[in-house]
Amino acid sequence: MQPDIICANGVFCADGKVLLTRESKNTAYYFPGGKVGVGEMLTQTLQRELK
Repeated sequence: MQPDIICANGVFCADGKVLLTRESKNTAYYFPGGKVGVGEMLTQTLQRELK
């Protein structure tokens, strides 16, 4: 059995535009976010990922 993976993601919309991110080694775009660290709150995860 695989452990649950919990992620925090954000969707930002302004002036009809949506913020997306991508890794430099990848051509796919994603909503900003990432995996939650041990003892980390969802808001902390999103703040870290946005940096």
